[in-house]
Amino acid sequence: MRSSERVSEQTMVNPNKPVGKLLVDIDVGGTFTDAIVSSEGLVRFFKVDTTPHDLSKSLQDVFESAVRALEMPDLETFLEQTQVIRLSTSLSMNSIVERRIPTCGLLLEKGWRERYLNQAVSESSLFPLVAQDLVFELDSLGSTAAGDRPAATEDEVRTKVRVLLDRGAQIILVSCAGPADYAEAEQRLRSIILKYYPGHYLGSVQVLMSSQISVSTDFLERTNTAVLNAYCHAAMAKQLYQIEEYIRRKRYTKPLLVVHSSGGSASVATSKAIQTINSGAAAGIFGVVKFAGSYGEQDMAYVDVGGTTTEIGLLRGGEIEYYSPDRANRFPVDLPTPLASTVGIGGGSIARIEDDSLLQVGPKSAGAFPGPACYDFGGEKPTLTDAYLILGYLDERYFLGGRKAVRKTSAETVFRERLADRLGISCEEAARAVMKKAVETVGLAIKRVWETGGSHLNVHSLVAVGGGGGCMGAELARFLDLGQCYLFRQNALFGAYGASGMDITHVYERRLDIPRFGDISLVRESSRILNAAVAETQREACYDMQSEGFAAGDISFELQLEIYAPGSGMTFRVTMPTPFIWPDRDGPGLMDLMAARLGAGDPESCRSCGVVRYFLKASTPVPHPKTTAPGQDGSPACARKRSRSVYVGGGKTVEFAVFEWDLLSVPAVVTGPAIIESTDTTVVVPQGGSLSLDEDYNGIMRIG
Repeated sequence: MRSSERVSEQTMVNPNKPVGKLLVDIDVGGTFTDAIVSSEGLVRFFKVDTTPHDLSKSLQDVFESAVRALEMPDLETFLEQTQVIRLSTSLSMNSIVERRIPTCGLLLEKGWRERYLNQAVSESSLFPLVAQDLVFELDSLGSTAAGDRPAATEDEVRTKVRVLLDRGAQIILVSCAGPADYAEAEQRLRSIILKYYPGHYLGSVQVLMSSQISVSTDFLERTNTAVLNAYCHAAMAKQLYQIEEYIRRKRYTKPLLVVHSSGGSASVATSKAIQTINSGAAAGIFGVVKFAGSYGEQDMAYVDVGGTTTEIGLLRGGEIEYYSPDRANRFPVDLPTPLASTVGIGGGSIARIEDDSLLQVGPKSAGAFPGPACYDFGGEKPTLTDAYLILGYLDERYFLGGRKAVRKTSAETVFRERLADRLGISCEEAARAVMKKAVETVGLAIKRVWETGGSHLNVHSLVAVGGGGGCMGAELARFLDLGQCYLFRQNALFGAYGASGMDITHVYERRLDIPRFGDISLVRESSRILNAAVAETQREACYDMQSEGFAAGDISFELQLEIYAPGSGMTFRVTMPTPFIWPDRDGPGLMDLMAARLGAGDPESCRSCGVVRYFLKASTPVPHPKTTAPGQDGSPACARKRSRSVYVGGGKTVEFAVFEWDLLSVPAVVTGPAIIESTDTTVVVPQGGSLSLDEDYNGIMRIG
């Protein structure tokens, strides 16, 4: 199948208006690459297959589709008119979940090997440790001997690095425990390695230092973060530079911007691989914050069901909850992220029967190639997408708007041979079992996130986005006993949609210890320390953003403080009204601000809270065109296409009315059983449920 036949594209707003400066937001997933190309008065959605071996091919498919859709003479003209290319991706996390990670060698200071290897990491832990036979200790790594311990000799370093290389290490990481000069010690070791194993010898083997990745003073936290970055680095570095090389050849002169999971974006050269973890889903949850505010929602669960993984986040009090990955397994990582959990469930997740005859789904994925069995690309394993097709959720004649051929009989053959016959049930019942297992896996992960949220958390709404959010949303809301679920016309492109609403933002994280920040009697001294640190960070931010072509006068700043509450042991963020604190003006409200965020009734309880670090966001505005569909004249009956038989379990099928999303009038109400589909999104409205669309095509599903 030619790439042009694999593309789903959709015009949304005033396509005949002249094209101005273009914004291109691209979200690269494990199965599909989504894009929104927009300018004032025009928005186009695109979905193409991801080509993991060379992501520049996916971008080429997007660009060529946009050139055709906008009737431009060539790609060079398209890129000349492009103001911003912003890329988010889930590939680094996908590679970790599926354990497609490089072999990492780790050099530690003597006395730390056992402490590193003995961390409480279970088999279910998301992030693996470095293999035991690839973790070596060295004598003191400092530039001088530590106490009566000799400094590591060059011979010792050379010998142990050679063993790591012989054992297959593809990345070498060095982490020193301290004291304060650990960065200097790590640089000394790196210099020794490169002296004896220069670039032409190491080839593609990178030598990384923990001090490059994390500012944490906790050795295990900093080392784990650096190891995680090393695993992500291999998945990202080559691909991003391939993309940059491709767009440079096509005469694009501006920086390629990479979306960070913190909500910012920066050039490839100034980004760390670890900052890109699940950046597409993270961009989505930042978009949900604005949406939640307009609906008056405070506490909401967020799921992004992609092709390979499902990402889970949480809004508390209208603001994003931040987490450290895998904290449930007590694996400390210095990576505050708006995503609480990653589950190996997606449309391409492979279903199988374990030796104990139990059905399992994921974390292995069929990816874009060979993909699910229904793709007819040689896939021989049943997946969640195959299950949806067998159940009747998807129409083989209208998958991606009919631009991608899928075959239901191929899915049924694989399900029958691999699952149904072995379980002694029908093909349809096996498909429903796979769907139920996927819902259970994601639902239990959400409940675990809730358990960390505290008793005052009052979640009653779910936001379900991603390519599979519309198919899973209703069942997931029922599993969680929630009354409603929000869905969007842009569901399947929500990472790109979230990024399209962002300004260009760099986020600077700095450690800063200010105990008793909530004590009003100490506010002047606390403000002096904080303001001096923020001012220095502001100067750095202005330099970075000006080097990327943004004017200093266009830069705005937002300050977030990470607060530790000793009484509860909780860590939370507070967004300050301004980047600097003025004691007389801001001091009296500090305790109230922290109490509201913590959910504490008495502001006095926040007197002992302290600042542990701050995040300075430097932003410069870019246009944000309207990215919703215009309302149509008519009624749901005008959008009714036909009905489709859907298997609902127990040997029963039910006729579901099928509607074309873009032909529905807004506001509109569709009652179940119904399926609402577009060129890239399918939403299942169950019996007893209903879906209300507002003027912006946001959907609120009530669960019967």
